[in-house]
Amino acid sequence: FHPVPLLLTFLNQALHGLSCQAAVADAKLQRFVTKRASPKNAAYCNARTALPEKALATLTLQAAPTVAMNPAPQPRQRPVKIVDGSSARLADTAANQKGYPQNSAQPEGCGWPLLYFVVVMALETGAIIDAELGSQHDHERCRFLKLWPRLQTGDILVADGGFDSFVNFAGLRQRGIDLIAAPGSRYVDPSRAIRQGDNDWLVTLHRPGHTDLDYDLHTLPKELPLRLLCGTIRRAGFASA
Repeated sequence: FHPVPLLLTFLNQALHGLSCQAAVADAKLQRFVTKRASPKNAAYCNARTALPEKALATLTLQAAPTVAMNPAPQPRQRPVKIVDGSSARLADTAANQKGYPQNSAQPEGCGWPLLYFVVVMALETGAIIDAELGSQHDHERCRFLKLWPRLQTGDILVADGGFDSFVNFAGLRQRGIDLIAAPGSRYVDPSRAIRQGDNDWLVTLHRPGHTDLDYDLHTLPKELPLRLLCGTIRRAGFASA
């Protein structure tokens, strides 16, 4: 397995949830490798294990600008990006257990090393623009903070309630970036909300006295006006939100 057919086989396996044996069989069918290649998966498994992590990361991040985009945006249209966090189970090796330890609530030897990550994706294509990796000892908001220097002025970020904080709203706005996040901020005073229309209010966030992030709160304003929009999203096969 040379690098290109190896990468194609690996991506095909990941996208379709194939076993290594099925991935090798499909690689021959798709002509990633020659028909004379062995149907056994030992060579593929060994080659996949040796894939360089830095090379995969570089390929992932370089792919986003080259992915075919939708028709060119209108002159005043701003790029919309999605930010989200998740986790992945790693191979149970001593190195992975040390770098990405399992949950402390699990008995030793009964869990897997866990990799936690936050990614920024392009809304138009779903391509990953950037990512920050870490262990369970780092909160996703801390990993997101490390991504700020790599965001662009004018971006609009869409996130879930896990990123709803005064630091994110105010700090990103100072950089010319707007954040749209699920409501539920502890810093909103509902009694002072100003109604703008149906399911539309103007609310004010108040700067907290402390934060668990490595961020100087005194560089942020004491108050921050935001719009609060409420609605119901219905999609067949999914619970309403």
